Amino acid sequence: MPDTEEDKYLLTARVADQVTEQPDKHRSVITLKDAVADGKPVKGKLRLYVYTLGTGLEIGDEIRIGSAKLTYPRGYNNPGGFEFAEYLKKDGIYLCASADADDITVTADHATLKRALFRLREKLSQTADRAFGDASDIMKAILLGDRSGIDDGLYESFSRTGISHLIALSGLHVSAIALMLEWLFKKLRMPRTVRYTVTVLLLALYAVMTGSGHGTLRAVIMYALLCITTLAGYLSDTLTRLSQAFLIQLAYNPLLISDNGFVLSYASVAAILSFGFGISKSRKGIGRLLSAAAESGKASFSVQILTYPLLMGMFGSVPLLSVPVNMLCVPLAMLALFAGFVILCIGCVYAPLAMILSASVRAIWKVIISVSGFVGDLRFSALSTGPWPWMLIAIFALAAAFGSAYLSQSKNRHIAGTTLAALIIFVTLLPARPIDHLRITFLDVGSADGAVINAQGHSYAVDCGGDNGVEADYLINQRSALAGVFLTHPDIDHYGGVYDVLKRYPRTRIYLPACWDDMAVPDELTEALSGKTVTYLCAGDTVELSKDVTADVLWPPEGFTPKSDNDGSLVLLIRYAGRSVLMAGDITDLYDALCATRADILRVAHHGSKYATSQAFLDIVRPEAAIISVGSNAHGHPTEEVLNRLNGIEATVYRTDECGAVFADIYANGEYYIDTYLDTEA
Repeated sequence: MPDTEEDKYLLTARVADQVTEQPDKHRSVITLKDAVADGKPVKGKLRLYVYTLGTGLEIGDEIRIGSAKLTYPRGYNNPGGFEFAEYLKKDGIYLCASADADDITVTADHATLKRALFRLREKLSQTADRAFGDASDIMKAILLGDRSGIDDGLYESFSRTGISHLIALSGLHVSAIALMLEWLFKKLRMPRTVRYTVTVLLLALYAVMTGSGHGTLRAVIMYALLCITTLAGYLSDTLTRLSQAFLIQLAYNPLLISDNGFVLSYASVAAILSFGFGISKSRKGIGRLLSAAAESGKASFSVQILTYPLLMGMFGSVPLLSVPVNMLCVPLAMLALFAGFVILCIGCVYAPLAMILSASVRAIWKVIISVSGFVGDLRFSALSTGPWPWMLIAIFALAAAFGSAYLSQSKNRHIAGTTLAALIIFVTLLPARPIDHLRITFLDVGSADGAVINAQGHSYAVDCGGDNGVEADYLINQRSALAGVFLTHPDIDHYGGVYDVLKRYPRTRIYLPACWDDMAVPDELTEALSGKTVTYLCAGDTVELSKDVTADVLWPPEGFTPKSDNDGSLVLLIRYAGRSVLMAGDITDLYDALCATRADILRVAHHGSKYATSQAFLDIVRPEAAIISVGSNAHGHPTEEVLNRLNGIEATVYRTDECGAVFADIYANGEYYIDTYLDTEA
């Protein structure tokens, strides 16, 4: 179950968690449990996609769907890609489903504590909207764990500068709230036992209300352990409590060990603890402030260095300037957090006063956003060395532990450990040896198109996939300095990923067909390309990709006005060492024979649509290998007509939905080889 992607099922289930709205994709994401499909129980939980906003569903609702489409989540089909299936499995989700909102019926609802807490969060969210104005999305993220309103561009900017943790409800925020509650209860003269009990209970309820994030739960568990040991009269150091919390969470869900957020949360705290962090209480006034600044910088530096290999292994890059940015922004964000908590409470009583008081909070976030934007736009703001092997990460961790003053008082051990860790980092910074031939990687981007050309060390993207960051992730993973992006035409399945690519490579050159302005170009795409270096191409032009690799433009002809965007697709012939690769965009059978030429490898037009790749076109091209970029779709791509035509000329067909990424390597002697990421015969 499911047998095919076209199967539909009668589905009953219960809503297990808060509904997540994704406005950018105009859909709601709902986690279901106790699901039954056509009378058969579904293993684990199920993720349901409803392509509308505001479904009205709540935790505890029992629902019935008359016709739900069930699919298995996509796996790891590209180098450096996101393992979506494993990501869902950590939360006990093994299947995905999609359904129309009109097909969903609520058959019963159940009042639960979790449901009541999320209703409270919704009311607090509405109060935050009134109180914080244009800063409400950020304040809801750090106070209520609701990040649905955070703009992708803002999150990317914060990620590039290493401060994305400021707009997430992390352990740092929970610790600050615990300190605030303790201060308040002390002022109320509560007995210590009562104070600790109430604080732990409130933090636990708060963690549930805000989504039970890994960092939040870690902080709550560590605080609870501190309270227990203190009341019992025992001494307990922070690193021990961190280790205990780590084991408790792993005992509950062992799969968390492969979760990026979980690992980074613990690694960051361990880095601070292992290399010391504390403000001298003997100093006063300016001396104490300087001490605090120095220790804050030391903590930020420790986190950056000790999580460096993890970040490289997970994301392929690290922000270089995160230490000074964190030193400036963390204190400001903590000030906004404390003030925001008080203002939110005031907003529950009298919103106009809260709006006035929130001016300071809005000003703080404007400063932080400005700093992040300025630093993130610097050429040297991020470093990419590609992912580290996990064995090297383990050796680095052992070296760092050996050099920690927390674990040993031997100065020689400290020097040896830190020296080894520094040497490991230095070795990984050495430039990778560029390939000396032509490699074209046809990425698995679902029912979309995206390819990367590596021409003797110079990288170019040809289309960027749909609304995901697959191509950007691949480029970062490969440590590519992107020289240019070819957009064949303005259909979202070809340009959707360009936003992520341009965020990572804002100064890359853009190549467009000469008839681009005669096509239906979305305003947001026009805005994204404004200010970029753009070159318009028409038939007869040649782009030199490297010393020996060229891209000949076969279509569109000069002065051509397309009736449809597909007709105006940029068609490229990549040539090297007497071999050629024809990349056909979405050119239709109205014009494909007019731009056909002999090629060894063909990137089949329009995902194998029957309205492209005509017999006349194939009779001229006569490719030995044909690559079809395709995923699950409602159009029947690739069609039997096209597959039969390709079989008729004895071309070997590679499909990204079956093979994952497809690699075409052409060498200086004219030999070429095709390999696939998944171990599947074409």
